[in-house]
Amino acid sequence: MPTPSDSPSAREAPTLFAALATLARRAPDGALATAAATGLLGAAGLLFAPAGARLFLLPLIALGAFGFWGMVEREHTTQRADAEPRHGVPLANAAQWLAVAIGTAAAALGALAILGALFGTVIS
Repeated sequence: MPTPSDSPSAREAPTLFAALATLARRAPDGALATAAATGLLGAAGLLFAPAGARLFLLPLIALGAFGFWGMVEREHTTQRADAEPRHGVPLANAAQWLAVAIGTAAAALGALAILGALFGTVIS
């Protein structure tokens, strides 16, 4: 007999990070590499863009962090499947957490910048 905790409504809904992780695991290598390259171009654009345009490059950096995380996860998963010694696992975990932190910060700041540009100056 199924228990109430087995019902789909009682299970916890997947988080945004879990959904993005699933998407990155299913994405082809070329898409992840393109996303990472886009993020690098966005980061380079931060150096040369005028001050007002820099905030609009943040979504590109978030996309790049997604691609980088996906590539590291793919390599990490491949290492586990090959059953080789895991010398780089702590470094891979640190790289993934760094990508998550950078991507989250860039996405949040980018969303706030876009909302700020859409709303403009609010005079109360």
